[in-house]
Amino acid sequence: MILATASQGITKSSDTVEVYNLSYNHISCMSLKGMTDIGKKLFVELPYSQMLRYPIMTVTENFYRYYIETLILHMFPALLIDSLLTIFGQKRRLVKLVRKIYIAYTVLAPFLCNTYWFLNDKYINMQKDLKEEDSAFSFNYKSWTDEEMYEFIKGGKLGMEVYLFGEKLGVTGSKAKQKMMKYWLAEVIFKTILLTVFLWIFMYKLNFFNLATIKTISYFNSLSS
Repeated sequence: MILATASQGITKSSDTVEVYNLSYNHISCMSLKGMTDIGKKLFVELPYSQMLRYPIMTVTENFYRYYIETLILHMFPALLIDSLLTIFGQKRRLVKLVRKIYIAYTVLAPFLCNTYWFLNDKYINMQKDLKEEDSAFSFNYKSWTDEEMYEFIKGGKLGMEVYLFGEKLGVTGSKAKQKMMKYWLAEVIFKTILLTVFLWIFMYKLNFFNLATIKTISYFNSLSS
């Protein structure tokens, strides 16, 4: 800020306002996939102690896949849990929360599915004009290593636990990991049951296998006749 103020102060024109972007731009970029990979690693090493289900993170640009997975993996379980909460006289909350998250992701989709470059050429060029005795006002732009990116996101995760969830800093021990493994087992069982029901409806109730077999045989018979 001091450097930008000094640079603006010595310019001749006072009719314009310069905007200096402090982004890392092309110097050190982090892709959505990179953040996702780090997030998956943190789920295993530092799981949340107040998790409600096993954390799963997938990235897709296909809206229909996102919509279907939201219904199956989020909305249906939320409806089930809210129904149980109603039975036990508790307030329904998950369906409303899932809906808010869905709307938020839909709004953010253009920013998540496209690449944006925030140019910082002005700030970099301004630093090049610094004299050697003013080097204390320079900001050393350098590429982040994978370890530094991991530590940065890890710090954000720990801070979120403290200020959003009210947990003590860094308290995610063996109990949280055991809880996560239980949720993982429940997730596997739930998906297995869901897949079994889907296949049962698809193959037997809709008689898809027999219809496909008959169509295939008819097709080859028509070729030979």
